[in-house]
Amino acid sequence: MSDVNELPDDGLDDLLASQRRFYDLRAPDFADVTKLTDRKHRGLMPTTEVRAIVDDFAPRGDVLELACGSGGFTRDLLRHAHTLTAVDGSARMLELNRDIVGDPAVEYRHVDLFDWSPDRTYDAVFFGFWPLAGETHATPASKQTV
Repeated sequence: MSDVNELPDDGLDDLLASQRRFYDLRAPDFADVTKLTDRKHRGLMPTTEVRAIVDDFAPRGDVLELACGSGGFTRDLLRHAHTLTAVDGSARMLELNRDIVGDPAVEYRHVDLFDWSPDRTYDAVFFGFWPLAGETHATPASKQTV
């Protein structure tokens, strides 16, 4: 199998840059249900559903949240975690998350998940939302510890 660095450029870098721009531009109105949207779904889950997913996962210890976005899961992850590191590729979504969650216990990191390696280990990793084919899909949390 060839090294990933040897694979031909198929436009993935442009696609990922476009995705980051999308969320940077949408961040100011993303979680504000009073604002008009041109999206089919706003990407927000009901609070009771979010809480149930996180409570079922019940992460303990040092938790890493990937693609944390506007903070829909971050607030509830804090209820379980000893420490929480929230990472996202959009600086403006991280700012929105910080404004909405408002807890200094969260460590925020602006990273490219495709080019980032954590500098420490975590007891649990949560990956609640990830954009696929232009839509945002929620995926149930895995009970595996990484």
